[in-house]
Amino acid sequence: MTTELYPVAVYTIRHSNILSDWAKGGKPINFRENKRWVSIAAHLKKANAIGARIPILFAVGETTDGVIYVGLLDSLIVSEPAAANGEYTEVTVSSLRRLDPKRPLNELRLVSTGKALSEGFIRPYAICHTPSFV
Repeated sequence: MTTELYPVAVYTIRHSNILSDWAKGGKPINFRENKRWVSIAAHLKKANAIGARIPILFAVGETTDGVIYVGLLDSLIVSEPAAANGEYTEVTVSSLRRLDPKRPLNELRLVSTGKALSEGFIRPYAICHTPSFV
């Protein structure tokens, strides 16, 4: 398995208890996001084609005051638009680890604008440039 990182990462949030449990397990984890991650799915396809990995960065949902966990995106299954059971993305992540110390959100730069995420950024996900701390 390569350790080359793709220049794009995805940022999202989860409750601290969930992240802690996931990190202790040491196995790939799966979760469902109630948004269609179409853009990151396209990046994942490109990353897979060159043997690179996309980092996934997590802040805890209670505070969203910094990146506290990082893992590697293994796969995404994106629902069809207006799917009968709602729009979603099934996400599989491996190698989840806690960052100590956590990293401020303003270290993440949006791919779309190049601007830093603001502290307290609460959108469900963002596509960022892969930060150097990963």
